[in-house]
Amino acid sequence: MGLAHELRSPVNIIQAAVSIIRERLRENAGDKKLIEYLDMIESNADRLDRFSADLLLVAKESESVSLNLSKESIFEMLSFAIDDNRVAASLKDIEIELEKIGPDRMVLADRKKTIQAISNIILNAIKYSDTGKIRATIDTTGAVVTRVSIRDYGIGVSKEMLRRMFVRFAQADGSRGGAGLGLSIAKTWIEAHRGRIWAESEGVGRGTKVTFTLPGNS
Repeated sequence: MGLAHELRSPVNIIQAAVSIIRERLRENAGDKKLIEYLDMIESNADRLDRFSADLLLVAKESESVSLNLSKESIFEMLSFAIDDNRVAASLKDIEIELEKIGPDRMVLADRKKTIQAISNIILNAIKYSDTGKIRATIDTTGAVVTRVSIRDYGIGVSKEMLRRMFVRFAQADGSRGGAGLGLSIAKTWIEAHRGRIWAESEGVGRGTKVTFTLPGNS
């Protein structure tokens, strides 16, 4: 918990400084390329902020998980999470595709935590891919549940690792960085919504698909 707080303090300063610089550049018709670099800094500062939030969640795991529920569009939340990670994907020449099966659906969800769960899954797919594409599919044809899948064509995982995908600190390839918390946090949030989450892979070198469901519709 102390480490998480230490991380958040400089990140908050970076985020505030980026916001001020961007506004001044816009006011003075600043270089668009500089603004792009600021966007990149801000995006990564946000990732650090989410990581420190994840650490805090792990530290408070024994406490009950609270949700701020409201009616949200599952398609809009998925689209938001994808757009939020396009810069990270583009740095590895990865294209994120979105496929929708069935009409849009409103679900009772905590918007922030649901988007974070989706974003963590997407970031994991980017992390374990080198080039190519990631396909996100949302299926609302089921009468009871909404199903979302994130499919990558990256390094894949072994059967042994597949069983540990959502275990805290587990990593398929430690050389790719990260702390192995992303999917564990995604599992926490999805299950807090009474949903399910699981992973599938045909083996090393054959990509991975992470799927989750959210119950109910309105």
